[in-house]
Amino acid sequence: MNNKKIIVLVTDVMLRAMDMNFEITQSWGSVTAVFGESPNLIYKTGKHCEILLTENDLDVWIKNSPEFITGSGSPIMQSFTLHQKT
Repeated sequence: MNNKKIIVLVTDVMLRAMDMNFEITQSWGSVTAVFGESPNLIYKTGKHCEILLTENDLDVWIKNSPEFITGSGSPIMQSFTLHQKT
C-alpha cells in the first residue's frame, strides 16, 4: 500500500475521527489558524505537523472527519485550508 506524507493541522476533532495508525514525521508545535472574514471568523487550534499514513487510511480519515485542515507553503509561512463537511 502507498504511504502518503501530508502537512496538516491536527485538531482534537480530527483526532477523534482517526481510528488508524499514523506517524508524525515532523512537528512544528501548536498553532491557531484563523479562517473566514470578520465578524464570522473561525479559530482552529491544533498540532501543526507532517504525518505519514497509508493512502487508504487517509481516505478513511477524510471521510469520517467533519473537518480536515491541510497546510501548504513553508512551515514558517504556512497557509492552511479548512475543509468542512456541510
